Amino acid sequence: MATTDPESPRSQTPPKAGDRLFRGLALATGGLVAFDLVLILVGYDKHPHFPWERIPGSYAILGALFSLTLLVDARILRRPLAAFAEAVEPDDSDGPAQADA
Repeated sequence: MATTDPESPRSQTPPKAGDRLFRGLALATGGLVAFDLVLILVGYDKHPHFPWERIPGSYAILGALFSLTLLVDARILRRPLAAFAEAVEPDDSDGPAQADA
């Protein structure tokens, strides 16, 4: 089991923030699917061009999937990008002071 470092950026984020984001996304997706089902029940025709557009709530489901994909990609890329930024611009707090030109 890994120990948690109090100085790491991950420890500063509330643990429930991701859960709230996921629940909000799931609630929005469910609401849009329900709204699409209501439109179908009252007889609104969306004039779909592709066969998958006939599925009730297809745009809401695709939007949620793409949002989750962005969140996962950001989480995966966060550490390598932070390490790269640290390598390019190291912390000079211990180095010599620079004079203003």
